Amino acid sequence: AERRRRLVELARLRDHAANDADVAARQAACDELDAEQAALERAARPPELRLAFSTKHLLITMTAAAVLLGVLSWVTPGLLAGVLGLVAIAGLLVFVTGVEAPPPAVMAWWVVVSLYIVVSLVGMAMPDGLRGP
Repeated sequence: AERRRRLVELARLRDHAANDADVAARQAACDELDAEQAALERAARPPELRLAFSTKHLLITMTAAAVLLGVLSWVTPGLLAGVLGLVAIAGLLVFVTGVEAPPPAVMAWWVVVSLYIVVSLVGMAMPDGLRGP
C-alpha cells in the first residue's frame, strides 16, 4: 500500500510539473517512478527455475534409483506407495512454508511424486508386487 501511494505521488509530480523550474524535479520523479515500477515488476515475477546437474548429481540419482529398484523387489507396492506418498507430502509441506529448495531437491521431489503415481498404479494392478505367486 505504501509503495502504491508513493507511485501515485510520483506520477502526479511528474504530470503536474509545468514550468521550466520544475524540469529537474520532473526528471527526478520520472527516474524514481521508473525505478519503483521496475522493482515492482521484479517482485511480481516468479523466480526462474533452472535445472542444471553435474555428473556427481547424476551418479547420486542413478545410485538412488538402483537402491529403489532393489527395495521394490522386497516390499509390496502398497507399502512403497505409502512411503513415497509421505515423502511427497513432506516435500509439499516444505514448498508451502516458502523454503527455496535447490534444483536437485526439486527434481528429486518430482521424481518421488512420479514414482508414487507409478507404484500406486502397479499396486492396484499387482497387489503381490513383482515377486509373483
